[in-house]
Amino acid sequence: MMRLRHLTERNHIFKITGPSKPEDTLKPDINADLTGMFFPCINDTASIEIRNDGNVNLVLQSITLQADSIEANFSDSLLLPKIIPPDSILKLSINVLPYRNRTGRIKISSIFN
Repeated sequence: MMRLRHLTERNHIFKITGPSKPEDTLKPDINADLTGMFFPCINDTASIEIRNDGNVNLVLQSITLQADSIEANFSDSLLLPKIIPPDSILKLSINVLPYRNRTGRIKISSIFN
């Protein structure tokens, strides 16, 4: 003789309390100090700061400069990727050489993680 068990569905409520870990955030902040006076035909330097305001490592995969009416390139060779820990700053220097009688523009593009 076969017996069948009657199954019933039950709902249970659990209350979980305690400290929690914040959600992972990627939050790069790029600042370029290009507000100084740069004189035509004279080499000068400027700085770029990349700050990690997130709570996980920020990985700089790529960074490029596009210059218009000014020569701009990184002062040092960059070995990428670069890891920027939370609450840290990566400082980069660029060489600039403005052209005479022109307004220069520098565009910074980057790829993270």
